[in-house]
Amino acid sequence: MNPQYLVHLGRQPAISLAEIESVYGARIILEVHENFALLGKEINISRLGGSQKLTKVVAESDAHEWPTLAKATKQYVQELSKELEDGKLTLGLSLHGIQANRRSISACLMDIKSSLKAQGRSMRAVEGKGIALSGAQVLHNKLFKPKKIELSLVRFGGRTLLTRTLAVQDIEAYSRRDQGRPARDARVGMLPPKLAQILINLSVGTYSPTTAHPKPTVLDPFCGTGVLLQEGLLLDYNVYGTDLEPRMVEYSQKNINWLWDTHKLKDVDWHVEVGDATSHHWGETFTHIAAETYLGQPLSTLASPDDLRRIVPSVDKLHRDFLINMAGYLDSSQTLALGVPAWAKKDGSFTHLPLLDSIGELGYNFVDFEHASRKELIYHRPGQAVAREILVLKKM
Repeated sequence: MNPQYLVHLGRQPAISLAEIESVYGARIILEVHENFALLGKEINISRLGGSQKLTKVVAESDAHEWPTLAKATKQYVQELSKELEDGKLTLGLSLHGIQANRRSISACLMDIKSSLKAQGRSMRAVEGKGIALSGAQVLHNKLFKPKKIELSLVRFGGRTLLTRTLAVQDIEAYSRRDQGRPARDARVGMLPPKLAQILINLSVGTYSPTTAHPKPTVLDPFCGTGVLLQEGLLLDYNVYGTDLEPRMVEYSQKNINWLWDTHKLKDVDWHVEVGDATSHHWGETFTHIAAETYLGQPLSTLASPDDLRRIVPSVDKLHRDFLINMAGYLDSSQTLALGVPAWAKKDGSFTHLPLLDSIGELGYNFVDFEHASRKELIYHRPGQAVAREILVLKKM
């Protein structure tokens, strides 16, 4: 049997699945259950904004009772220890969908520690506050090294998978560049770097540089303070940003210069300029388009029906004008990935831009995904008044 890999998806699994499918193709995804996807090949989650952890399946069982699984885990670690070089082992256990408690996991770790001691190997146990380690704990303890290991027991589609962690999302790096950039504006909603990375991947998709297909240039027509441009450069793409406000263009320049110095970038190009996305003439060439568009006025509470009647028409018109203008620069091979506003309602549903019902009249088609419904692609946190609805479009 070929190796299989289990990826821990993000808080909104459909967005994570769409990103994986865009970059690696739909066939890599073998099976999906809740927040986990079984893959037929290894992926590089450092390039993905929506995937939290990548693990390799090392064993599978029909059992779901913790005592049986704990015994099997102990046996696996004992056998693994014989294959590793001498030295201290660091081990953490995480459970997902398994009925157990923190005390029983601690007891299992101590039992494994004792059994390894009898084999002549010392072990340090890493324990969490719950039955699963946090990503920060895995990252801090580097539990993805030959002798630093996180094992996860995951209830998946009626069976239990024992997996070993290969990589975890570097949440600390996201935070450092999100909080460290020198030019910020509290009045402007900050695009999360993870979402910026997702939008870029949804636009660029699978990319292998060749002479015929050189390095992509990603255009962000609503560049703001340059978050998406920064993430594009870190993915080793050229970037081109425009924004209506000169102040935002200046902020983008400052932030990119900061990134250039702190991350020692090379072999990538960038350009930013002032431009209204509804009428601008983009003089520089670009191959892909990714952006968080204008989300409307900031709202601290859910919009009332009166608010929506006042806000939505003008925001919808801006997006229509932008898509009409953009169509003149595109061919059918280019993909747009846009984060557009959707206004949350008390019942958990959303008010969408009216143009979504007539996207064909604007000359575009929606890109469909095998493993994610377009209606599920809404990036939203509880309590947020305005969500980002992700549109992936191609010109007709």
